[in-house]
Amino acid sequence: MMLNKYEKVHPYSFSREMDYMFVGEYLNNTFLFEFNPEKKIYNSVKEIDKNKLIRFGLVGNGLRTYFNALTGVFTFDKNKIEVFYKTKEKEYNLMSNDTYYNDIIYFKNAYSQIRYGGMSNTNFCGYNYGYKAKVSFEDGTFFYFKPIINIPMGQPTNFKIWLVSNVDLDGEIVIKVNNLKTYNIHAPLEKNIGGELTWFIRI
Repeated sequence: MMLNKYEKVHPYSFSREMDYMFVGEYLNNTFLFEFNPEKKIYNSVKEIDKNKLIRFGLVGNGLRTYFNALTGVFTFDKNKIEVFYKTKEKEYNLMSNDTYYNDIIYFKNAYSQIRYGGMSNTNFCGYNYGYKAKVSFEDGTFFYFKPIINIPMGQPTNFKIWLVSNVDLDGEIVIKVNNLKTYNIHAPLEKNIGGELTWFIRI
């Protein structure tokens, strides 16, 4: 089993300007941090080497959360989160598929305050990370799948799941936590029409 060094990363942002920062872990057990405290520089998410990526996520406020690029499975505070799409006939595992989940997504929510004299400052009020992937199956069905964990400041963390299928399906999105808890949400899909679900993380 490949060593998970992400769980050893200090769970607080190195930057005073951000409550959370991105962390990319590579196959050779090295990291790229959004902020390098030794060089005092910020790195862009565009600098992530996707072809060597094994884990990507956020650390901050005592939390480590990330996904495994080899399986697409998320970990939130040491809890594993998986997503399936299930019909009466079949269950489609959207993660742990023959897919490299390395098309990463990362962005911040921000607002600006204008002070006396016209000066303004920008504050971050939310942090988002995830990926997008095309997941194909032997029966010819495929999904465009975009799961994103959203951490808004002062509000509950949520998991946004955007899904498109190449066929009509009457099924449900199944969220499994630690292979123990299962949350089933009815989510019929029309061919080539996207749908989005927001699930508030309950661990």
